[in-house]
Amino acid sequence: MPNFYRKSQSNLARKHRIVSRKEMELNNWKKVQNIIARLYQHIARQREDIARQNCS
Repeated sequence: MPNFYRKSQSNLARKHRIVSRKEMELNNWKKVQNIIARLYQHIARQREDIARQNCS
């Protein structure tokens, strides 16, 4: 497993812990949810990039 993936997963877990302490549907909760969504997108793009690099 690549190092960036482990780092991203720990960062994602940290953000999930933060959002669990926020009240749902408030502005701070929405901000953290947006950050989590962007992290998932970032991880997906990293995985696609590694797959593309290994293919060629």
